[in-house]
This record gives sequence, structure tokens and C-alpha cells, in this order.
Amino acid sequence: TLPGHSDYVHSLQLLEEASQLISASYDRTIKLWDLTKREELRMIKQDMNLFDIAANLEAGCIASTSSNNINVWNISTGETKLDQVLRIHKRTVVKLSWPRPDLLITCSDDNMIGLWNPGDKENPLMERLDHGSAAYSLDLYEDDKLFLMVTGCFGKPHSLRVWNMEDNALIESYVGHLDKVTCVSTLTDGSPIDPTRNDPGKKAKRKKKKKRKKKKKGGDESGAEETEDEDDLDPPEFRRIASVSWDNTIRMWDFQPIIESLHRAKYRETAQASR
Repeated sequence: TLPGHSDYVHSLQLLEEASQLISASYDRTIKLWDLTKREELRMIKQDMNLFDIAANLEAGCIASTSSNNINVWNISTGETKLDQVLRIHKRTVVKLSWPRPDLLITCSDDNMIGLWNPGDKENPLMERLDHGSAAYSLDLYEDDKLFLMVTGCFGKPHSLRVWNMEDNALIESYVGHLDKVTCVSTLTDGSPIDPTRNDPGKKAKRKKKKKRKKKKKGGDESGAEETEDEDDLDPPEFRRIASVSWDNTIRMWDFQPIIESLHRAKYRETAQASR
């Protein structure tokens, strides 16, 4: 237990392989904790209410929200970068994510998602995405070929949305919740994607190979061993999206078909380029 805040703690982020923790509270303070020594390392005081925080160690900074502004702070010193107050949203910024030094994502009650490069002092705003409703939750999916963002609509339509961050385009929506979506999370078993796994030509070759094995077994039953179906030998692939809603349900959505489809498209592009 780490005592120190004087009001509700509403946002947390682990840093440096879970040895440090950043917390944000309604007492308008951000605190950096050393979990090994169980002590407070640094406190950052903000003049206005805090709604969310996001840190990026490569950038060496913490981003925080205050109304419709995004403030950027130095992790090492706790000092604000006065030239790094980002303003574009018309209403409260409620959610932040900072996955890369050159990509800060902001979600606002103005139904817009902002994509920022905080390192660009001249033009930090890269693009605004029309979300259709406020996004109070987002999560990211990334592998060796894809970088996707999943958001939940905190309002109508009560859906989940999948964005391809390569071109910042909306590629899929999941509809089913009857009220506001408050939390989304991408789940994966970490297994590698095989873009040819569901290829009809590959399946036909497998069936022929399987038949040849069975025929060989029939010719010499005494020394033959039973062979497994090669389809069962593929690594298990598990990619889902979990969502929570004010309709009192938690739902699981199959994310695998979208991932496989995008990987197949990348595989075809690579094959054509090599030819």
C-alpha cells in the first residue's frame, strides 16, 4: 500500500519493468513511486483537474490532461515543458495513450481523436480522427506487420472500432452493446501469425499429403503409426477483444479474422514486390 494522495486515485501506469509506478489523483497531483523501496520519488502538481496520464520512457515525459489541454512533463525533473501544452480539442480530454515517442493519442468528449508528435514543436498535431462519439477507452494491438487501435464508443453508436494506424483509417466496427462502452482490451496468446494458414491451395496440399500418409499406412499396417491431422499441428492462435459496457455485460469479440486478413494482404504485397 502506497499512501500519499488526498483524493481518489483514478489513473495508473507501470514503468521500467514494473519497478516504478505513476499515479494520478483528483487531488491534482501526479506521483512517481519506487515499488522496490515502496516510496514516493517525485510529485507533480497540476493547477486544474487531472483526468488521465500516459508516459513514454523513450521520450522521457509524462502527458496529462486538464480540461481540453494536454500538458507534457519531464519524468526526471517533474518540470513542465511550457512549449508542450497541446491544444486542439474543444471539450475535455478524457483518455491518453503514448505508445511511441512520436505518437501521443488523445480522446475527447468532442468526439475527436487526436494524433500528436510531441517532439515536433512547430506542428505537433498530425491528424484528427472523427470518432462519432466520445472514446473513454482504447487499446493497441501490434505485431511485426500491424499496428492497430481499438476504441469503444462512450455514446451512440454503442460499438467498438478498429483503426489501422498505418494510414489512420477505420477498418471495422463491432456492434452489439446496448449502452456506453467503458473499457476495451485486446487479448492475444502471442503466437505468430501464418498468413497462408487458411489459404485454399495450402489446405488442398495438406489434404493430399494426409491421404498419401493414410494410404501408406494401409499398405503396411504392422509397422505404421497413426499420423495426426496436420491442421491440428498449427500453433493455436488466439486474438480477441474484450469490452465492458453500461448495459451490464462483458463481451468477447473475435479479432482473429481481421488480423489474418490484414496479414494475407501484406503477404500478397510482399510476394508481388518480390516478383
